[in-house]
Parts: sequence; C-alpha cells; structure tokens
Amino acid sequence: EPYDNIRDRILPRSQTFTRLHIGHIMPDPVLWQAGMDYVLGAISDGWLDIPIVERFPMEDAGAMHERFEARGVSGKLLLSMA
Repeated sequence: EPYDNIRDRILPRSQTFTRLHIGHIMPDPVLWQAGMDYVLGAISDGWLDIPIVERFPMEDAGAMHERFEARGVSGKLLLSMA
C-alpha cells in the first residue's frame, strides 16, 4: 500500500526522520551564518566532538542502511563519498 507521508511509514516502527530547514531555525541569514560559523569552528578547533561510530564507503551504502535499521547505533554513521 503506498504511503502519502513518510511519517506514516516510520512512526509505527519508532524510527525518526529529520531534516534541516533553515526557516524553522532562524529566519535571519546573517544570524544563521554566524551560528554556522560558530559550530563549524568548534568542530574544526576540536572542542565540539561529533561521535562517528562507523564509516562506510559509497559502495557499502546498503550495509550502512542495514546497520541503521538494526537500531543498534549510538552515534553517527558516515557515508563517505571519497
């Protein structure tokens, strides 16, 4: 049966679907850019850590998706383009 809304597919399985929408965060592009500069600077300087628990090359995207679906991940999975 086709679903009109992705939420109808993911909510019964307790999964989440998130996306970044700039309009929801900050309508002022100058303030948004300042915030992005701050966060990216913190990552670059090393005091804000993003816990990447596993990296997958593009050809293993299916394996990454299986790992995600298994719901045993605590941290970020990274799909590498290079």
